Amino acid sequence: MQNMKLSDFKTLRNKTSVKLIRKEQHEDNQYVFEFDAGSVSWRPGEHGIFSMPSNKVKGKKWRAFSVASTPDEGVIRIATKITDKSSSFKRHLKNLKKGDKIAVRGPFGWFYRRDEHTPIVMVATGVGYSNNGNGSSAGTRPNRCNYAGYLHSSC
Repeated sequence: MQNMKLSDFKTLRNKTSVKLIRKEQHEDNQYVFEFDAGSVSWRPGEHGIFSMPSNKVKGKKWRAFSVASTPDEGVIRIATKITDKSSSFKRHLKNLKKGDKIAVRGPFGWFYRRDEHTPIVMVATGVGYSNNGNGSSAGTRPNRCNYAGYLHSSC
């Protein structure tokens, strides 16, 4: 396992406003949001700190989400479950309209591919699993996905 490096966090101080271009609701209250990436860059596997411009959000004013898209797609895609019991932040996220903007710091992190040849095993829970480059033209590592089961989290 690779250790974290200070350079993995260098984009944390970058704060950018991103515009919602698409929102989809899937079954079981799963939502997918796509924001115009603009000049934001990241490595598959990184995550961003998203915050609302609204002062009406109660409690924590930000949330961390894995970026579930690759840079060559031109969008920052995040996914989350939102119910009536979700946080004020998530309820505000759910109510965003196309063209609305939110702020993102980063993306940053240390969970990304460091080489293209070593086999890796990934285990994830919830809907926050990021793409990490599977299906991307960016990598040469053979990708094989074995579905091991359904894990549910009500967080």
